[in-house]
Amino acid sequence: MPQTDRPQAPDCLTHLTGPHEWPPCPYLPVDRAFITGQTRSAAFWNLTGKPGQAAELYGHVLKTEPLSRRDRGYFMARMASSLALSGEPDEASLVGIQAVELASATSSLRTKRELRRTLQVLTPWSGRPGPVELRSALSDWNVTAPQ
Repeated sequence: MPQTDRPQAPDCLTHLTGPHEWPPCPYLPVDRAFITGQTRSAAFWNLTGKPGQAAELYGHVLKTEPLSRRDRGYFMARMASSLALSGEPDEASLVGIQAVELASATSSLRTKRELRRTLQVLTPWSGRPGPVELRSALSDWNVTAPQ
């Protein structure tokens, strides 16, 4: 068998059973089309009232390489929104705070707007420590509400 420079698929990929199941291995060569497909699927799940599945897909995307810091921050903000819609305010806030840090470092207005939408979804839990901390992080950043 000829030797190639291209990495071979790890054995752990043979365990995949469904289209959205993530392989139980530490790495996977991924292309941009895969990331686009996963994020579109996640947006679909949000629109159809299944934000938990959307959050899971965003989690898969965040495990891939390479993602720019700007994209990573945006997908984290989208994941935070999905978690908030799933009724997971504490997890949503933790992911959202990480997204604030990346968005601030990359000056991403798109991510800031998404995080503002996340805060709107978190309104029923606005007194909990996580949403309070996320609101504070965004206030420190002086972000205007989405139009």
